[in-house]
Amino acid sequence: MYTEDQSRNEYGTDYEMALTEWGKFKSEPAAFRKAVEIIKSVEALMGKVVLAYKVSSDQYVAIKYSEDPRSFVFVNKGFVDHRVELADSYLKPEEEVWRTNLPTSAGQKAGNKKPQEIARETCTTCFIQYAKHLSACPTCSPQD
Repeated sequence: MYTEDQSRNEYGTDYEMALTEWGKFKSEPAAFRKAVEIIKSVEALMGKVVLAYKVSSDQYVAIKYSEDPRSFVFVNKGFVDHRVELADSYLKPEEEVWRTNLPTSAGQKAGNKKPQEIARETCTTCFIQYAKHLSACPTCSPQD
């Protein structure tokens, strides 16, 4: 899945510039912030960032750390793969990486809208609850 790409754009240690020029988070600032948070969390464990680059296919941005040549972070559109376990990450054993999902615009919009509560009423005859917008209890009243 992740390979060394000889034709890549390198940004030195400026991973924020690499993410910005990659452009996948233009309309998703929460995903950008979360990706930066993950990069910093791995940096605390694996040493300073020594290289940030985006591959020519624009599939991902890679971040390399000083302590271990395998200590990469791969920032993708909806998730970040990394070689160390972090909070909220889960293991992808087939790829030997941990994955943290990023918030998406669609997910943020859906999370902000709660479904409207249905007002209920209890039937005085059978004591079953039914939606209040109905004219009568559907269990006790004859249906059309």
